[in-house]
Amino acid sequence: HTGYENIYLFPNPAHDEIYFSPMENFTELECVLTDLYGRQLKRLLINAKSKVEISELSSGVYMYTLQQGTKIVKIGKFIKQ
Repeated sequence: HTGYENIYLFPNPAHDEIYFSPMENFTELECVLTDLYGRQLKRLLINAKSKVEISELSSGVYMYTLQQGTKIVKIGKFIKQ
């Protein structure tokens, strides 16, 4: 039981930034944002205090992947308004 399944993205739908919670148990995860075609738009390291800027993205549906090293720990969708 790793706790990864409890991580969620908020707010969803979002305007300018997204956050992940709860992240207190994880020192650092890699966050990859892609469009629905799988094109990578953003890749960054996040921790408990991180916010992810998405203001530059057009309105639409996007995917996020959280990884620890090469292990994918969470995949989900969010809406950018």
